[in-house]
Amino acid sequence: MKHFYTAFLTLLIANAAFAGTTTEKNSNKATATATTETTVEENATQASKTTTLTICACQLLSLTSHEGTTDNVVLLAEKNVNGGNSKTDRQHLKMLLKKENGYMKTMFFESVKVVNEQIVEGDCQSSIEVLKTTYGNIVVYDVLDGNVKH
Repeated sequence: MKHFYTAFLTLLIANAAFAGTTTEKNSNKATATATTETTVEENATQASKTTTLTICACQLLSLTSHEGTTDNVVLLAEKNVNGGNSKTDRQHLKMLLKKENGYMKTMFFESVKVVNEQIVEGDCQSSIEVLKTTYGNIVVYDVLDGNVKH
């Protein structure tokens, strides 16, 4: 590695010492800029190939309190999954929703009834849009972060 730095510095100094006209300097800058842009594009392409998959677990709830019943309440949990859509990640999201349901029942509501439950590939915002078209007027209670260790 030391030899690389020495060779690099020697080339850099030689380039500066033997640099000709201003046109040559500008062409070197243009080449460096083009190389940098190509590297950025290659990195973006590589990043898109290794994009993580997002899964979203959602529950459609009917909540009952002393004030009455509220239908079409949505509780969601989202998690990034590296390398596939594993069973443990799905179970983790189900567990998060179950814990939140228990908390909701203990603190705020007399009854928390799960009307529908599903886990889909994609982000929760897309799931919310689908639920809006399917059920009409929905209330989003919360979107839980499944990436955080609980």
